[in-house]
Amino acid sequence: MYDYIIFILLVFLFDNIESKKQLRIFGGRDIEENEYPHIARMEILKVGKDIMYRYHICTSAVLTPEWTLTAAHCFGDINKLLLTRRYRHSKAFKIALTHLNDIKPIIWFGNVRDEPSKNTYSDIVDSVLHPATRLGVARVGLHKYSYYQNDVGLLRTEAIRIKQYAKLSALPAVSLKGHEVEVFGYGLTNSSDGIIGDTLYLKKPLQVLTAMIASCPGGDIAKYPMLCVVRDCGHASAVGPGDSGGPLLHPSGVVATLSVGPRLDFESQMDQNFHIGTFTPISSYLDWIFDVTNNNNTRRA
Repeated sequence: MYDYIIFILLVFLFDNIESKKQLRIFGGRDIEENEYPHIARMEILKVGKDIMYRYHICTSAVLTPEWTLTAAHCFGDINKLLLTRRYRHSKAFKIALTHLNDIKPIIWFGNVRDEPSKNTYSDIVDSVLHPATRLGVARVGLHKYSYYQNDVGLLRTEAIRIKQYAKLSALPAVSLKGHEVEVFGYGLTNSSDGIIGDTLYLKKPLQVLTAMIASCPGGDIAKYPMLCVVRDCGHASAVGPGDSGGPLLHPSGVVATLSVGPRLDFESQMDQNFHIGTFTPISSYLDWIFDVTNNNNTRRA
């Protein structure tokens, strides 16, 4: 019975991961070696007998050696694995969960061209959603779109040792319109010869592009704090959930994280060729972030 439950869990988990690979970021550039070391991948790692499997989930920003910031909607697959690993020593589940001993969630950092080692990834041991995270529905014109309110979350990890950690900005969202920012993502992209694939498959590093914060269209979404980001005229770019959770970097620091929606690229309200993505500003969540990252009472998987 337990074997059947674990089998169903793994089928759902990896089918869900595969579906996310359809989304992409285009129009950016490769980062340089050791540039932006604090921007990392959320992955699921499976170590087989003779091979290592890696599944990309989301992008993230490493705040401290033990805490990483990302989007709350990225936590579904991660939380399933954390839950099963947390009970792997239980007698009732000991036999069933041995099938998951070689599958774990990680934060990957460092040179994308290297295979993971304990110097390039750290295990995720707990996750903390913002207490007000909710799945909502926004109406813009005649369209309805699902999205997450308060789409912010934190991951606790084994120690991540890097030269530079992400700095958070306290600038309020209302003051950022018209400011230049940088957008990051580890999702699908295109190679110089036009091949489209995951950055792991193409062995490409983190992608970054320069953009500008603009006004979001009206409708229900106007009730919630969101930042809409656009590219300069004549430069079409896009981000997708493969890049979700990635930081929006302003000269003052990280001002937002990429949220999965709602989609605001409506022809009549914002040119879909120039709209890059919609981000959750973090200025309203700074107190919560500082409280969590200074509290050692979280659970460990």
